[in-house]
Amino acid sequence: MLNTATQGMNLKRARYINAIYEAGGITAAAKKLFVSQPSLSQTIRLVEQELGIAVFERGVSPPKLTYAGEKYLETARAMISQEEQLNAILANIRNEAQGCLRLGVSIQRSMQLLPMVLPKFSRQYPHVQLVLEQQGSELLEKIVDEGKLDLGLVTTEPSRSNLKYILIENESYVLLTGRSSPLVSRFRPGDSISLMDAADGRFVSLKPGHNIRGIQDRVFARCGISPNILMETDSVEAAIRITVACGCYMLCPEVFVRTDPAITGSSVCFQVHELTEERHFYACHQREKYLPTYTRAFIEMVQQATRQSREHGLQSSSGL
Repeated sequence: MLNTATQGMNLKRARYINAIYEAGGITAAAKKLFVSQPSLSQTIRLVEQELGIAVFERGVSPPKLTYAGEKYLETARAMISQEEQLNAILANIRNEAQGCLRLGVSIQRSMQLLPMVLPKFSRQYPHVQLVLEQQGSELLEKIVDEGKLDLGLVTTEPSRSNLKYILIENESYVLLTGRSSPLVSRFRPGDSISLMDAADGRFVSLKPGHNIRGIQDRVFARCGISPNILMETDSVEAAIRITVACGCYMLCPEVFVRTDPAITGSSVCFQVHELTEERHFYACHQREKYLPTYTRAFIEMVQQATRQSREHGLQSSSGL
């Protein structure tokens, strides 16, 4: 009977019963609660009618709980505590100091950006949980569109009408090589050259299926070049470092070159006439989705970190 009744427990009445017991009587509780004594007496009757059993022993002062009353108040206090905790959580959420950010980003971008962004973000929003999904940009766009992620950091051409794209950085592609390359004696670092100037060299390439490989293949096809590929790999980092060490060539996003300390001082980059791709780096989310303050702050931190990375790269190497 007690368990059935407490399933629909009226928390206002439960608070009144608790106040009567803690205050040592109806008169003191009425003053504390700013309600009338008859109102509290009516509350006791209503609760006992719902339970089908007495809550307080009759004729005892200060009021003494019956066994059923003890169990009722034990449950009531637990429910009151849970409600207070829930209200505190909801207040935090309303204040946007607590929540969950489901983020999608590629492995390469997460290695580049998250160590720069997360220390500040976690200090500013210590009660926001970050759930990370690492996939390629095309798949991340799809997952964000389906509502399974709150935010995606993608390199793409905006194409999904259901998504809003916020530009993080204009992506540029370069021809990477090492300082032992024959091109270094012919051109200055950063010069704009034709891909035909490197057509006789060896290339390091990502394997088919990567966005960078697709761009590379389209550029080679436009130029009528059949590249001499030294090796293919799934790792951008490995491809970049092998390219520089062997004096080979690689078409790749400039951002990955400037953020790799292993090739600082030993790499040279050239602009390429034929590279006209329009893929850029964006944060994307569902167009109609409300973004909490912490999500908007995260985007701003990514933009700031990206600007700092670019400025540092330009300052540390005139070859990019």
